Amino acid sequence: MGPAWQASKTRSIPIINSWSISRQRPARRCDSPSRATTGLHRQFGNSAYTQCRSSSGLMATFRHFERLRPEELDEALRDAPIAFVPLGSIEFHGWHLPLGFDALKAAALCERVAAETGGVVMPPTFFGFAGLHGEYHGSIISEEAPFEAHLRVMLQRLAVMGFKVIVVLTGHYPGEQVAAAKRVADEASAAWSDVTIFALAEHEAYPNEMRGDHAAKWETSIALEIMPELVNLEALDDNPEPLHGIYGEDPRSEASVELGKETVDTIVSTLAGIVHGALRLRRKR
Repeated sequence: MGPAWQASKTRSIPIINSWSISRQRPARRCDSPSRATTGLHRQFGNSAYTQCRSSSGLMATFRHFERLRPEELDEALRDAPIAFVPLGSIEFHGWHLPLGFDALKAAALCERVAAETGGVVMPPTFFGFAGLHGEYHGSIISEEAPFEAHLRVMLQRLAVMGFKVIVVLTGHYPGEQVAAAKRVADEASAAWSDVTIFALAEHEAYPNEMRGDHAAKWETSIALEIMPELVNLEALDDNPEPLHGIYGEDPRSEASVELGKETVDTIVSTLAGIVHGALRLRRKR
């Protein structure tokens, strides 16, 4: 165990319950996981809790970490010690998508998974690194060392707090960032053997097909499903270089809400299955 991972491990293991319903505090409500808050709405409302009806019909509660008071954090650990860590970037995503799309996308997907499993969703990390858009208008691309240092501290602190399943999901997926996230997650797993930690890019949770691009068919379809209010496809037609910075199929003709919903639902189902599987394995220990 290297110095970066040395910390107290004295907190006892909480009771795992993958379904949580708060009886003490009011919670924001949504009708289904597909209508959970999208990361865009984290700052609104007066509760750290969001209740959603899961695909099985049960009501699941998840929390936004930054809104928890200390006693609420302890309650979250008792209910479902699962943490979701969304990663992204600040990067030009065509004329039609927001600059922070990768992080907003990862946060929205984490929230929908948490609506199935319970747990807490960390604030999204917007400063990623690598990729081909560092010099594009509005991009702020970081470097590998601070990215890894930030994630390493995040995972260390979550493990010390008592979280037992930690999911790192990156919506910004040049090979360098995905590899760095997995490397840090593997280091953390080795240092904290009683914690299940894994990292992946969101498209890796879609089986049998690479549903990933840059601001093109797939990302735009996902955006139309999870944050339609921030998508402006007309902006592409209004620009003399409509496909500037877009890598993949033309979103004007190929993207759709239907494709986005099917893609998001599959990714969420896959990730929820992985989390539930990790919880089952922990119960058998």
